[in-house]
Formats: sequence, structure tokens, C-alpha cells
Amino acid sequence: MKNRLLQNVFIWLFVGLFPLSFTACEEDGEAEKVYNISMQVLNSYGSDVTTSGDVEEVALYIFDDQERLIMETFLSKAAIEGKQTIHIDNRNNSSQLTIVAYGNYKDVKLPDIAGNDPISNLKIKLKQSGESFTPPGKLYYGKAVIMPAPANEVQPVEMRPVTGGVVLGFYEKDMEGNTYHAKISNLANTLDYEGNITGKEASFTLPTNKVSEEMVGLLGLVSNEIFLFQSSSIPQVDFYRNGELIEDIFFGSDELPVSIQPDHTIYIIGEYREP
Repeated sequence: MKNRLLQNVFIWLFVGLFPLSFTACEEDGEAEKVYNISMQVLNSYGSDVTTSGDVEEVALYIFDDQERLIMETFLSKAAIEGKQTIHIDNRNNSSQLTIVAYGNYKDVKLPDIAGNDPISNLKIKLKQSGESFTPPGKLYYGKAVIMPAPANEVQPVEMRPVTGGVVLGFYEKDMEGNTYHAKISNLANTLDYEGNITGKEASFTLPTNKVSEEMVGLLGLVSNEIFLFQSSSIPQVDFYRNGELIEDIFFGSDELPVSIQPDHTIYIIGEYREP
């Protein structure tokens, strides 16, 4: 009788504990579903260059499953290179998050966006002074839609370059005593949350005061390299002598170079030829 009583106690104890143990596992499983991310920097060829130092700062904008802003934060160069894990507080219990990242943003105007604003409000623009714009520099962009994941899983948010380098040069036979500058225009001035580059309002004035002998063996003037938004069309380039537009510019056997491509440099060299 005593043994049967002990058996009954053991059975009831076992049956009573089993549902508790199962429920605890379920609850632990839910608690482990979190949002952990880190930044991954890629070049235009898709190679990982996160630790190269090419990206010095990142602005992160995080939206809930209704594409409303819930968080913005800024990462340092050390955090990027160290692939620091960023934990996102899922205070809205969102089923997914949309993350938009802008790297090397110091030369552009960041979005004027506040909490609960829609993602469509997110866009960066070039800084402007008078009719001329400030080049955006080596700008990077990335967007990711992520789902909750186990606590030990860190989801990468990839960024790629969206600007390319441009060097403008000029040559004519008698350059002594003249001053020159170049202007490149018909370029985009806005980058939206989907990475679309829009607008054709931007123009940039570059002094060409650096002597160079690298331009097809000629001694001429060349600008420093600037980085501009990639373009779907060929930019307009003009050269000025003593403040006046120079006509009859020859750009080589072909027309102007192809459009600006991310992470590449194009050289636009003009030569004045008397008509």
C-alpha cells in the first residue's frame, strides 16, 4: 500500500510538472525572438570592406511594420569597423522592421523626420549655397527588411556606395595670366529611402588650379576629385576663362565620358581649340 501511494504521488508530480516545463519553453522561445543587427559595408563589386575605414559614420532610421519611424541612431567608425551588435527595442511588437542606413553623411543634409513619421518622408538632400551645391562625398546607402530572430543571431544591414568620383581638367596653348574654373551640372540632388536618386538641379563649381602633367602629356589644370551621385545621364560640363564661358571645347574623339558610376572615377578633360 505504501509503495502504491508513492507511485501515485510520483505520477501526479510528473504530470503536473510536464505542462509547466512545456509552457516555460514556449515562453523562453518567444523571449528569444529579437532584432539584433550590425553594419556590413560592401564596395561596388560586392566585396566586404567593413573594416577598411571607408565609412566613418552611419545614420540609421528604423521603421515598424507600418513603415512608421520608431528609432533613429548614429554609429561611430569604431562601431562600424568592429561590427558592433545593435539591439533594437521592439516596443511596438512589430512583425518586421525596415532599416535605412546612410554612411558618410556629414556632407549632406539629413532628413527632417520625427517619431511616427512615414518612411516616405525619409530623403537626404545636398547642401546648397547660392546656385552651387556641396558634393556629397563618398556616400553609402543601404536598406533592409528584417524579421525577429533568435537572440544569438545578428542580421547584417548592407551598405553600398552611391557616389562616384569626377575629375575635371582643361588645357589650352596660352594659359599664362588667366584664371579658370569648371562647372558640372544636370545632376541629381536627392536620395530617397529606396535609394532612388532624383532631381536634376545640382551644379558644382570647381577651381582648376592644380598643375598636372598627367593629362595626355600636356601641362594644364585639373580639379581635385569630387564625389557626386551616380547619374543615369551624361553630366553637362563647362569651363570658364576669367569668369567667361569658353566655347569650342574639344573632349576627345568621343563625346563626354559615360555617366557617373558608384565607386569609380571618371576623367573629363577639355581642350580649347580655336575655331
